[in-house]
Amino acid sequence: RARSGRQRLGRRSALSRSLGDVETALAQSRDALATFDQLITALPEAVPSDTFEALRVERDLLAGRTDSLRDRADRLAELRRGFSALPSLS
Repeated sequence: RARSGRQRLGRRSALSRSLGDVETALAQSRDALATFDQLITALPEAVPSDTFEALRVERDLLAGRTDSLRDRADRLAELRRGFSALPSLS
């Protein structure tokens, strides 16, 4: 029983580390989105439309990936809460 308690604690710790990693990636993605938005706003009108559209497509793809990271972080947090709610076996 003590072993399963340690295993559960180890799994919860691993979930916490994973959640931290995903949160870090999420923050970096949001920073990159802000940079894209600033770049797109600051582009001179003389930039070819295909270049502008390519940047917008890349920005939209990054936004989708950022949403996926948020979903993953939410799921990891849910799993971690589930481990906290389990009764102790000791």
